[in-house]
Amino acid sequence: MSETTELIADQLSLGNSGYWVGCFKDYKLESHFQPIARFDNGKAAVEGYEALIRPFKNNTPVSPFAFFNDVTDGDRFFVDWLCRALHLRNFAKLNRLDKKLYLNLDPAAYANPEQSRSQISIMKERAEKIGLNPEMLVCEIVESTSLKDQTLYTVIDEFRAIGSRIAIDDFGAESSNFDRLLRMQPHIVKIDRSLLARSRHAPQLRSLYANIAALLHDLGIPFASEGIEDADDLRFIHDLGATYGQGFFLARPTTTPADDPTYLNVWQEALISRPEETAISA
Repeated sequence: MSETTELIADQLSLGNSGYWVGCFKDYKLESHFQPIARFDNGKAAVEGYEALIRPFKNNTPVSPFAFFNDVTDGDRFFVDWLCRALHLRNFAKLNRLDKKLYLNLDPAAYANPEQSRSQISIMKERAEKIGLNPEMLVCEIVESTSLKDQTLYTVIDEFRAIGSRIAIDDFGAESSNFDRLLRMQPHIVKIDRSLLARSRHAPQLRSLYANIAALLHDLGIPFASEGIEDADDLRFIHDLGATYGQGFFLARPTTTPADDPTYLNVWQEALISRPEETAISA
């Protein structure tokens, strides 16, 4: 067991709820899981869950952005792996072994390829030990200008080598690059939530969203739409051929997401019911 692995294990404990909690300095960390929908022939089903960190300071919720902003560069690698270890343990407790687990990676935490390679190997062993097959894992990587491309490709290749799938997260944001996308060869591309939000009131951005979706189709890369907030969003991305969808309209993140047809019915109704078009008389 590496020194980092031992330190991470020391920062994990079972909470009163029966789920694991993490500890980093003054913060308590919890796992929340948000369902990701898969659309197939007009029907929706739960494909998997994205693991999200929920920090608390003095028993008060803190935004994830504020928490990660408080992490120094020297602690980024440790915190990234602490969050992942926490999510793996809690997902194993959910016993959703037929679903995918989406894990966010901080690219800047992988500047040392040798250190990263060692921890990826350990992650594989730990996942298998608690009953999780690495092939269930989808590693979400944000394109980042803070990491050299070759280092980024090496890390991606290491995760791919243990059987994990690769998703490019927040595509369409400032640093997106199609040449880099082609080299990464991801299994999934997640289109940035802000693009969908802004496109609701800007026809030009709606066209841009459609163009990105069409290009991904041409490349043969399935895409997921993030930030689905209402039925109109759902119908829009579905009509563009989105394979996956995620957002508060579909389901909010919780520690123990429901695995029943309750919200599947909501998704289904939104897909098949459309506002009646108003006839325009001559």
